[in-house]
Amino acid sequence: MGLTRIRAPPEPPKIMKTIAIDMDGVVAEFTKAWLPIRKTTWVKGKSKEVPVGFFTTLEVVDGAIEAINILAKTYDIHFLSTPQWDNPYCWMEKRIWIYDKFGELAHKKVTLTNEKHRFIADFLIDDYEHKGFTGKHIHFRTDEFPDWNSVLKFFEDL
Repeated sequence: MGLTRIRAPPEPPKIMKTIAIDMDGVVAEFTKAWLPIRKTTWVKGKSKEVPVGFFTTLEVVDGAIEAINILAKTYDIHFLSTPQWDNPYCWMEKRIWIYDKFGELAHKKVTLTNEKHRFIADFLIDDYEHKGFTGKHIHFRTDEFPDWNSVLKFFEDL
């Protein structure tokens, strides 16, 4: 009778923590593109109406692509953005923009919602606060997190 070789059970896969990342003002330069046209398109009290194609032309925030690619090695990245409700093109354009800039990293990881606080993630990188979000809010473009270098430093120090 031969010896049976016993194998150790495989290690369970590591569960990565999740970072939800806003689009406008965090990875895409919304304000920079909107300010020049706001006087001709915006009516006080109404949403920021923009021309068709606007979201596909936004510039990338300095350092965003590089920083997100670094974070993606350790964290599960999801893109979370609030679309303009009355602009159906906005929904499509945001999805196209994110996929164009982040490729496979964004594949099936884009959520468009007007209720970001319902998204479950360990961290939310956003330039606005969202009451009810249960994870850690990285308030982008504030004194604490003025740019992507400061965000990377925060995650390196964890």
